[in-house]
Amino acid sequence: MLALVLVLLVVGGLILAPLLGLMSTGLMAGQVYEKKTDELYAADAGVEDAVSRMPGLNLSVGQSTSFTIPDVNGKNVAVNTTCVSNTTQTSGCNATWTVIHKVVSTATGDGSGTKVTAYVKGTSVSQNYSGLLDHVLTSLASGGISIPNNPNVVIDPSSGANGPLAGYGGSWPPAQDLSSFYLRDVSNVTPYSGATTIDTRGGSSPPGPIYINGQAVSCPSGVGPVRVNGGLIIENTVNGNSTLNLTGTLYIEGNTVITTSGSSSPLNVNLNGNTIFVASDSRKGPSSPYALYIGGECAINGPGVIIAVGDIYFQPNMVAGTTGPIFILSVSGSTVLKPSGSFYGAVAGNVLVDVQPGQTVINYPTGGFGDLNFPTGVQYPNPTYSITSWEINPA
Repeated sequence: MLALVLVLLVVGGLILAPLLGLMSTGLMAGQVYEKKTDELYAADAGVEDAVSRMPGLNLSVGQSTSFTIPDVNGKNVAVNTTCVSNTTQTSGCNATWTVIHKVVSTATGDGSGTKVTAYVKGTSVSQNYSGLLDHVLTSLASGGISIPNNPNVVIDPSSGANGPLAGYGGSWPPAQDLSSFYLRDVSNVTPYSGATTIDTRGGSSPPGPIYINGQAVSCPSGVGPVRVNGGLIIENTVNGNSTLNLTGTLYIEGNTVITTSGSSSPLNVNLNGNTIFVASDSRKGPSSPYALYIGGECAINGPGVIIAVGDIYFQPNMVAGTTGPIFILSVSGSTVLKPSGSFYGAVAGNVLVDVQPGQTVINYPTGGFGDLNFPTGVQYPNPTYSITSWEINPA
């Protein structure tokens, strides 16, 4: 037993010193790894911060901008962003804008540093559907325009450059493009959930109040932008000449009705250059409603844009577009048009534009539409940025 104990003591004495040395080295290496990891994470945070600032940048090729972050994981981070390229390529009605930025983020502290070099690409595709505004009536389908043989229905012009055009051969916007375009207008507002009602109750906005889901809401300048995640009813339920002025886009997910209910007094909706966009793709059937129904004692005043993905029924009981032209578009369905007086503007329907008989005069704006809130021209939505390369080096 004594011999065995002596052997163990000798062996233990021989390996104890190297083992302690290995443990000490491991502890020091761990500290180095931790420090370098903190530096790497700090430098990476600088790159992510630079990417988040890019939508607000407007750098020419070769221009740079810099900023610092004083304390990330105990490190100081210096970030430099340089515009490497800025190009635009046109294809058909769309133009693709691409910008490439070089980001150098350096994290330093405790006598060492880590540098991350990243190339970030931003891409944005413009939407240009201005061709839809060139004709008083437009349908994508061949033969998709129905005009009754009635002397009380007047389409002006009835032919020529701005006359009706069935079988439209230009670029027709998909619902996704228009949804993305108008979602930007309501990105900073809190949406209403479920079925929503806006009731003027015989008053006007401004000055208000109006009643949203039964609650009085002060509207000193008007209504909008508004986002509704369900259906929407805009109505006047109390006798009294009411006016609803729009100050921004109305973006509605579900079916929408604009009418008077329980009141014989008119409801005036002033678009003021804004847009009503209904994302519902509802197609009128025996048991399904229109995506957008406008009727009753209503007057719709332009300029402005009215769009529904599904079917539209437009029968206000007064003239429409008296103060400026209105553009009406059914993206994937039909537009039924039956105003009780003159309509000033243009109408487009994917499947059909159906002009109903009545005291109807449809006039195309002789000077065009001007500046509407509609994708007409090179208007780039917020670009999408992605990191295409990422390199780590000691600083």
